[in-house]
Amino acid sequence: MSTTNEDIIRRLLSLWATREPDAMVALFAEDGVYDNVPNRQPMEGREAIRQWLGFCFEHLTRIDV
Repeated sequence: MSTTNEDIIRRLLSLWATREPDAMVALFAEDGVYDNVPNRQPMEGREAIRQWLGFCFEHLTRIDV
């Protein structure tokens, strides 16, 4: 069975609650782009996305999905 875009997005959203940046980043292509509109410039590449997620998880006390 193939994974759909919807499956990937659902998995990404479920990982917000568990604060697993490495698992989240693994869902992106190596050169993937995460655009967190309207807060900042898009993050390009897994390492930039990982750093941003790490920052979020360190500074946010609550994340609702």
